[in-house]
Amino acid sequence: MSKPYLLSLDLGTSSIGHTVFSLDENNYPMDVIDLGVRIFSDGRDPKTKEPLAVSRRIARGIRRTRDRGQNRVRRLVKELIEFGLLPTNDQSRKKVFDDICPYEARHKAVNGKVDKETLARALFHIGRRRGFKSNRLAGESEESEYKNKIRDLREELGDNTLGEYLYSKLQKNHKLAKKKRPIEQKVIRFRGGETDFYADRQMYNDEFQEIRKVQGNDHLSDEQWEALHETAFWQYPLKPVPKGKCRFYPEETRAHIDLPISHQYRIYGEVNNLKYVSKGVDHDLDERQRLALYNELNVKKTLSFKGILKLKDENGSPYFPSDATFNLDVKSRSGKLHGNKVMCDLRKPEYLGKLADELPEQKLNDIVHHLIEPLKEVNGKEVVVETPELKKWLKNVLPALREEQISKLCNYRFKRDTASVSK
Repeated sequence: MSKPYLLSLDLGTSSIGHTVFSLDENNYPMDVIDLGVRIFSDGRDPKTKEPLAVSRRIARGIRRTRDRGQNRVRRLVKELIEFGLLPTNDQSRKKVFDDICPYEARHKAVNGKVDKETLARALFHIGRRRGFKSNRLAGESEESEYKNKIRDLREELGDNTLGEYLYSKLQKNHKLAKKKRPIEQKVIRFRGGETDFYADRQMYNDEFQEIRKVQGNDHLSDEQWEALHETAFWQYPLKPVPKGKCRFYPEETRAHIDLPISHQYRIYGEVNNLKYVSKGVDHDLDERQRLALYNELNVKKTLSFKGILKLKDENGSPYFPSDATFNLDVKSRSGKLHGNKVMCDLRKPEYLGKLADELPEQKLNDIVHHLIEPLKEVNGKEVVVETPELKKWLKNVLPALREEQISKLCNYRFKRDTASVSK
């Protein structure tokens, strides 16, 4: 087009509209040359309205987990061959796996010296299963079922290793099979929904260390033991979730919504936006009323609008008229304002107790921030630290805390959402 023109676009979630204007000598729109719209799918499932990217992301995660597991198994077999525990010949190696029962191998390896093939079979079986490892960033509902089954299994194990326990179940199944009572046999492997118990990573690690203690350096050197342990139990560290930018300071990242200062910011905003009507007249809150509400919301998890009408000062005078109705008393709020839930919990004796109000505000927010997203730098990248390391950090920052308090704080489930502003 030789003449000057202006292209205007209207970008929607499932359409793009366009209009083309011709311009005069002053670059002002003069005529409409063309206009139209292109409609396309919005990228969501028509029934569930869920973005199509969700199913692709889930499938990608499953593939990635499978590939990492297969790579770990291949590396473990390669090291067992290099260290002389498994034969290099494929047929001979297959015979070892077929002839030696893995549960029996694990039972023997913790109760006395074994040959190198039996040791290899036991270590391979441990490395292939290796158990459940808690994800600190997962929601509580995602882990509660596993944790209950793990706790029950620990009680069932007693002083036995996991391999000894599984071998005893296998032996019992064999006895039942000889008596022609297979219906009473129990599942040996730990599968979600199939068994009452579930094994965690620590159980497998404890068994590995017990095997190493019993076998010593008869077949493996200390360096080889360490290499096998790393291959069997190493896991990719969690990466932090990228956060958006502050609406006022775009160079800074948003603060977590469960920081005490974020709750204070939200409470200040809601109190400042609160108005009430009494006897048909609109009223803004005065400073006395705002301060009373802020103090009340800072020590309560919720405050109903009916409860606001009952608030009184030290002289017994109510802060609001008894007929007052509030502009924020809408259905979506369920008749209440939300207070500082995190501070209410942190003030409990099993968490910080009196320290919650005694600590400087900046230090308290820094501690909570690290509890929500505990990061450290590894090879130039930020990764999420494990719970034991987080406990050491917390003990160093707050030496007065008891072990029970530290465990409670590390297990507290903060919300991982962010506010619209930075700290």
